[in-house]
Amino acid sequence: MNHSENSIKSDDITRCNSILSDFGLYIGYDSGSDIYPTIKVYQKILTNTSYELVLLDDIDFNVEFLVGGGERRLDFILSNLDTSKITNTFIFQKNTPSYEKFNIDPSLVEVDIDRSINKFLISGKISNIIGYLTILLRTNELSQKVWGFNNGEEVFLPKFRIGDLVSPKREVFEMRVIGYSLGPMENELLYNCLIPDSRFPEVISLMSEGDLQYSRSHKIGQIFNNY
Repeated sequence: MNHSENSIKSDDITRCNSILSDFGLYIGYDSGSDIYPTIKVYQKILTNTSYELVLLDDIDFNVEFLVGGGERRLDFILSNLDTSKITNTFIFQKNTPSYEKFNIDPSLVEVDIDRSINKFLISGKISNIIGYLTILLRTNELSQKVWGFNNGEEVFLPKFRIGDLVSPKREVFEMRVIGYSLGPMENELLYNCLIPDSRFPEVISLMSEGDLQYSRSHKIGQIFNNY
């Protein structure tokens, strides 16, 4: 994806705030670093004329999130949701002037999913909820590049499927598509590719659709399959 996998960034916070505002929460952060912002969580208290922000500790909380789309998009999200990716640091303030740091572990939240309406109910410490929600929103954004809708039917959007053999254009070596990511340019869909039988099988290349073509062996296989 287009994010450092071990940090919550400012654009993640913006997306989280769009969800958490419905539950009376607001995430603030210091603008000194976009990649590693200092994060604080506030409760929004309604006053006579506006809202007052009250800094919170890492209390237990519950939030809900509805995923748009159909069953295949939900299945894609669940199969690509990696809760081990974020190991960031939160700063909460107690009643004393001191600050205490918390490591975020999104895997510690409890998640109930109502598949009939694609609703996530997320429970746990606020820090872990925000970590989980960050990953969920990133994965949901990716799912929109993979599964769309047309005339009420779910449609697979990428040109290449997982398992397809492809080659970079103007190159002859083969790679196998093993997954999808979001690129830094306008959230472009990227293909995660591995070179089969490589000396470095763990090296993943991120390729845009415009830079790929079906490999020669894939085309030959398609010819034989059509007979």
